[in-house]
Amino acid sequence: MIKSLAFLILLNYLFYLCDCGTLPTSQATEQTLITSLLTSYNKNIRPNTTVSVDITAALQQIVAIDEKQQTMTTSSFISQTWVDSRLSWTPSSNGNIDVVMLPVTSLWIPDTMILNSADSSGYLTVSTYSLASVDSTGQVYMILPALTVKTRCNFNVQYFPFDKQVCSISLTSWSQGSSRLVYTENSTAVIDISGYTEHPY
Repeated sequence: MIKSLAFLILLNYLFYLCDCGTLPTSQATEQTLITSLLTSYNKNIRPNTTVSVDITAALQQIVAIDEKQQTMTTSSFISQTWVDSRLSWTPSSNGNIDVVMLPVTSLWIPDTMILNSADSSGYLTVSTYSLASVDSTGQVYMILPALTVKTRCNFNVQYFPFDKQVCSISLTSWSQGSSRLVYTENSTAVIDISGYTEHPY
């Protein structure tokens, strides 16, 4: 009985010292910041009257070209960047935190689709597990997982095999319209081919 009582006292003492439910200061500050950003945030409202979305596509591979069907299939990562001032904060007042990761399901995101898609649905699929990087100025950076996209392309094979083909991937918003959502090209690289791998024909 005495041993059991001593064990319980020791256990309670260890829990008292542990304070296991308390987060480290840096994590607690970040948690408080994220909570304050999202508490009254409405993801159904656009950040501004007109939202500018910067696009970059990192081309991984040209998977297939079907001259008969006039289609091109590519694999790429597509990133989108825009500013949402509702998600801005002052780093010096928030533990000098300048970037947080937020679930895309909690944010307003552009309903981007591929205008010249050859698939039944041209929407750029966003995983419910995806996170967006948000900095203190409210700039949101979202990169989509590797996408395999089939697009329509008008091939002219008159001079085959010395022909050159130009295929484009056209993006637009399904519901917002050009006056509400404007797509802009990344000033550094619209198409990033640094990770491109040639198809093993």
